[in-house]
Amino acid sequence: MSPRGTTTGDTAFGTAGAPGSGEALPGVSQVQGQGQSQSQGTGSGATVPHATFIGPQARVDTGFLGYYQPPLANVHDEMVLPPVNASGTAAAVPAKIRPQWHGFLDQMNDLGGPEVMRRWETARSLFRENGVTYNVYSDPQGMDRPWEFDPVPFIIGAEDWAKLEAGLIQRARLFDLILRDLYGPRRLLRDGLLPPALVFANSGYLRPLHGLAMTKGPMLHFYAADLARSPDGRWWVLDDRTQAPSGAGYALENRTVLSRMLPDVFRACDVHRLSGFFDTLHDTLLGMAPRGRDNPRIVLLTPGPYNEVYFEHAYLARYLGYTLVEGSDLTVRDNHVFLKTLSGLQPVHVILRRVDEDFCDPMELRSDSSLGVAGLVQAAAAGNVAIANCLGCGVIETPAIRPFLIGLARSFLGEPLKLPSVATWWCGQKREMNYVLEHLDDLVVRPTFGAGRAVTAFAEPQLTRQQKADLSSKIRFRPHDFTGHERVQLSSAPALIGTELQPRAIVLRVYLVSSGDSYVVMPGGLTRVSSAPDRQVVSMQRGDGSKDTWVLSDKSPEEEGPSTQPQAVIRLDLKRSGTDMASRVADNLFWLGRYAERSECIARLFRVILTRYTDETASRNVEELRRVLQIPVSLGLLAYPSPPRGAAASLPPNEAVEMLEKHVLQSIFESHRGGSLHDSLHRFHHAAVNVRDRLSSDMWRIVSKLDIDSSMPDTLPDLQIGEALGWLNDMIVDIASFSGMVMENMTRGLGWRFMDMGRRLERALYLLKILRRSMAMATGPLGESFSLEALLDYADSSMTHRSRYFAEPQAPTVLDLVLCDESNPRSVAYQIAVVAEHINNLPRDQAQPFATREKKIIMSSLNKLRLAEVTTLCECAPDGGRPALEALIAALSAELPDFSDSLTQDYFSHAAPTQETSIIIPDPR
Repeated sequence: MSPRGTTTGDTAFGTAGAPGSGEALPGVSQVQGQGQSQSQGTGSGATVPHATFIGPQARVDTGFLGYYQPPLANVHDEMVLPPVNASGTAAAVPAKIRPQWHGFLDQMNDLGGPEVMRRWETARSLFRENGVTYNVYSDPQGMDRPWEFDPVPFIIGAEDWAKLEAGLIQRARLFDLILRDLYGPRRLLRDGLLPPALVFANSGYLRPLHGLAMTKGPMLHFYAADLARSPDGRWWVLDDRTQAPSGAGYALENRTVLSRMLPDVFRACDVHRLSGFFDTLHDTLLGMAPRGRDNPRIVLLTPGPYNEVYFEHAYLARYLGYTLVEGSDLTVRDNHVFLKTLSGLQPVHVILRRVDEDFCDPMELRSDSSLGVAGLVQAAAAGNVAIANCLGCGVIETPAIRPFLIGLARSFLGEPLKLPSVATWWCGQKREMNYVLEHLDDLVVRPTFGAGRAVTAFAEPQLTRQQKADLSSKIRFRPHDFTGHERVQLSSAPALIGTELQPRAIVLRVYLVSSGDSYVVMPGGLTRVSSAPDRQVVSMQRGDGSKDTWVLSDKSPEEEGPSTQPQAVIRLDLKRSGTDMASRVADNLFWLGRYAERSECIARLFRVILTRYTDETASRNVEELRRVLQIPVSLGLLAYPSPPRGAAASLPPNEAVEMLEKHVLQSIFESHRGGSLHDSLHRFHHAAVNVRDRLSSDMWRIVSKLDIDSSMPDTLPDLQIGEALGWLNDMIVDIASFSGMVMENMTRGLGWRFMDMGRRLERALYLLKILRRSMAMATGPLGESFSLEALLDYADSSMTHRSRYFAEPQAPTVLDLVLCDESNPRSVAYQIAVVAEHINNLPRDQAQPFATREKKIIMSSLNKLRLAEVTTLCECAPDGGRPALEALIAALSAELPDFSDSLTQDYFSHAAPTQETSIIIPDPR
């Protein structure tokens, strides 16, 4: 199984297009004696060549962005009309800008270069703050790659779009009819319209689903097509995405950011809005629910955070208001699907799946899948849950079906195919196999079935003699496993490179959703753009970028009317709390709170240490500095136990302090030590990713700022102590901002309670560790005063102590304030009291009249603190230690982890492993 958790045929905008000739090669498919002409586009399949752009006539002046030079090749440029005359030959007249681009360029020139660049920087910051990422596998820099976006949109005119829209709707309708036939009467196979091997050898054909009434409506609810334009300007379909098409969420985010960057330009150009499409998607999913469900529960099923497009899953779930779930969050009982929540099982009526279909049910499909739900197929067949797209839709993603679409369109629809596919030859037919073998240097050869079909496995322009021989042998041995298609010359569009426009190859993905007996097309899409000028293969996994897609309207907003039909208003029952939180989500929120607090504790501790190194008096006492250093050493935060005592003693005081200072600075930013600040922030970010749909946009902006890899000081090798203190201060403020968002903006539901319990528990545990070490170090007047001041500083209680006592800190006053005082929000007692309050508000089994184990543990800890005598705790033994304090700290330090384990067992572990083990971050080295 791939690291993303699914071998998705969608490949999340994987390879599209390949270099080579743009001329369509004639292909013929024969099925049981019935010839199916594969005329791609016009009757002959031939293309009309454009004149090669020559000299300055090919350039166009775009204004402040300078001259734009389209590719000097036989390429269709989306912005520039080539300088050709009526005979099709090169003309001496200058090239012209296509009409649909005039308004955009005029508006951009009105803004001016400096203003556009300023807005572009703001837009890039917005992408970073929103945490828009795309997971790139095997990336040495980490999986979460920032989303690459080009601010120059791809613009399509109204007339051009109308033709494209009609072709896509026809194609979606055709695919839905094919699916319903293949899983029903199989007339296509009986009548010879499709060869049986194309179906039964296809791993995407799920035989357990044949004959099951998965849905009374369409099987294909959500469809996408990858499109490219040939040199003569015609649209071609490169790939059809019928299983779980990805990218619609990214298209929406692109539109959101660009419309904020250029709101005046967007309005002036009369661009179609995208919101109506998602309204239609929501209405379609509502209509799929079993009868009698006025307010059905819709969930979005994701493979999890390691999937390459997990950002989109979380983004769409939040945008549409659906619950984001993983397979382990669901269960099937009596052919009904339920969401496992803290308060019990809650019914699920509609699933918008983003998991490949063969992974969806380990009982009926792939038995090795841990991503699906056992029994899901039977639940869907019983009509108790609807799935979009229906299981089994992946069978028609194979490229080998393309040659047969023309005949299928005539058979099913009685119409010619409006939108052609790239010329394709399936090697499962002898004549087509021979053609592919004879033209290996001219074609792209791909696997016909399985996950590899979306990768141009043999797409090199020139194969060596040995490679060609090996490939020929494989094709002859298993011909039906290979499909060849012509190389596609992608069109180009302007992209902003630095401060000028340059041509880049593009591929357009357009999305459709079923509505009634037809389909609605998103008036836009996701345009993927090559990052290199000479690259004709566009892939997000290779670091290519994206554009917003603007479809211009030929009507005013008043003429268009509302984007969707008004829907009947459903009367909802009022609620002020929700208990339908999945246990996995509660687990992640609990550990999100713990890692946030752990990061703040470590940052505060290092700040205290660095502050002592800059203190005018204390910095002269090497032994006291070393003593404070023993606290992070005992917590495992430093790389080494301590600098060699003899070496430090032999140095002058200033040099010894400088040596210790460098040692501390290096340890703060260590990335390989478990439990370090770097490690804690990584775990915090990972836990936040797991519950991204539960965090507001403002909270996520803070999470993005706390990404340690992007926020590290640039001068790390030569970092000075003042710079490190500034960085730690900023880190503490950002974490405090996150905690403030939690306290001020989250409703007081279960999510807030578990996150706050995690914070309180971690703060108490860390403070207990520091109390033990700091009090054990207090062996003399100077050491006592020095350690107590550091402890108050760490606990952010110096001002409180000063205002209460107007005196130097003493052990009893400090212990009372940071250990036993329930009015101090930084004390141990306060943390435990708050946790006890949360426990009283958690759902529990009403059949159990007695206190739960976790409540007994937390009340035991709280009572120990309330009954403790501070003066007794401060009594010193002859060796300088405090045995009563040690005993109390030891008891609390044992009980609080037991409380965490009990909480996990009762509320988390029945749905997922505990977060401590489930979010281990592999060492990048």
